[in-house]
Amino acid sequence: LARLEFQVLRFDPVGDADTKAPFPGSSQANEAITTVGFYLQDEIRLGKLGIIPGVRLDKHSLFDAVVSPKLGISYQLTGDTDLRTSVGRAYRAPSVTELFRPEWNLNPFIRLRPNPNLKPEYIWAVDAGLEHRFSPTLRVSLDGFYNSMQDFIITQAVPGSPGIVQYQNLSDSWSGGAETTIEWRARDWLTLFANYTFLQSNDKVNQVRITNL
Repeated sequence: LARLEFQVLRFDPVGDADTKAPFPGSSQANEAITTVGFYLQDEIRLGKLGIIPGVRLDKHSLFDAVVSPKLGISYQLTGDTDLRTSVGRAYRAPSVTELFRPEWNLNPFIRLRPNPNLKPEYIWAVDAGLEHRFSPTLRVSLDGFYNSMQDFIITQAVPGSPGIVQYQNLSDSWSGGAETTIEWRARDWLTLFANYTFLQSNDKVNQVRITNL
């Protein structure tokens, strides 16, 4: 499967809704990016064992081409219990907004600044979990996950510029947690479910928790 995307965005200066006059300090920008994505995936069944290999190729007009592999494995432990795990790499290029959108006010006290020097995010992700079916209508799943992240994009205050925040890369960080889900099909037309997710993220370089994801 393949995907091609072309974006041309125009950011007009922020102005008065009635007079159309631009506010002081507002500016405009015209930028374009092209992205091409191609991926392959297969599913192999060997009795109770399932193997899902995959690979993805991404090319962004501003960055080098990137190959991202992934491998998923599942195993039917019993007739009602399945184990699963996967490992793979993810890639995300910064958006046009993060790169080029002119500064704008998040609120009367904070202005958000773009960063044309942003790098793409690279994430190695590992997860594992199990699912148990207590009955044909009731199932419970529990999963744990860990992500090792390079150049993860967040917003940070700009030193020496009060009231200014900017998109920035974190050179080395991680996130991890667990998720549990309960699903009950009460009727053919009614399914109830509850979900809880615990997530924690840390900046490895500065040894601080990431709070503004």
